[in-house]
Amino acid sequence: MTTAAARRRGEVEILRSPLRNLGIGMIAGPGTPVPARTIDVRLLELAAGERTSTHRHTHDSVLVVLEGEGCSTIGGRRVRWSTGDALHTPAWSWHFHEIEAGRSHALLLGFSNAPLLRALRLNWVQDAGMVERREEHAAMPAGRRDDPSAYGRELLAANAGPVGAGRAPVHTASGDLELRPGPGGARTALLVDSALGYETSGLALEMIELPPDHVLPRRRDVGESCIHVVSGNGHSVIDGTRHDWSAGDTLLVGHLAWHEHGNDDQRSPAVVLRAHQGGSILDIMGCLMDPAPAHGTGG
Repeated sequence: MTTAAARRRGEVEILRSPLRNLGIGMIAGPGTPVPARTIDVRLLELAAGERTSTHRHTHDSVLVVLEGEGCSTIGGRRVRWSTGDALHTPAWSWHFHEIEAGRSHALLLGFSNAPLLRALRLNWVQDAGMVERREEHAAMPAGRRDDPSAYGRELLAANAGPVGAGRAPVHTASGDLELRPGPGGARTALLVDSALGYETSGLALEMIELPPDHVLPRRRDVGESCIHVVSGNGHSVIDGTRHDWSAGDTLLVGHLAWHEHGNDDQRSPAVVLRAHQGGSILDIMGCLMDPAPAHGTGG
């Protein structure tokens, strides 16, 4: 099992996708030098006046705008975004992204749990092409309270939450971020997290600001995480291996891998993004792996 890996910013090749109508550069995930098993990281590049195809997938995806500004239509909701903003495309929601004519190109950093869904044989992608497409379930009945069957209860429960009702947030503006004191002397801000009302299958994103000449305490976490360096210079020690990093680099911290992150700059803070795949699906998988008697209760 890979517990640590790193990718330099200059090592990522962006290839044009004629189907999706944008450039894609894979940073981390299966088949890359950073072989994460439950999460992947990619660069998405859109040119001025360009829009992606309308598509949906069963995995969650979180995007951070590195450069530029534009619009996204997610589940029928249109949101405007600019540098520093975060977006969430919920599982199975139709969506597309676009750059208006006259604007500069945009570069986005995407995190998804597609590898986890693929391992569970639950990852599907549908592409509708260059069309405007609304959420199909918007015109469908959300269930009837006079249906006492198991299916009636299931349909009501599935559409009762914020995602089913279209109330869960899909956008965090950079101007709304507030870095607050966090564990180990760092300052942190949540971009996509259940604490903000987002509903994902365990994918969360936070910003961490490391003070100058500071090392965070050594720790380990359940689930994989990817660290992307926004600014600064520093190092990480993951399962005993040191990785020096600078702006644009990406690191993998494996499941239960001991790690620490440090800012080597004596004067300026370092800022990193941490995407973590935990909770939800992994909690259920953990329950299934708890010790249990093979036959009966022994009584």
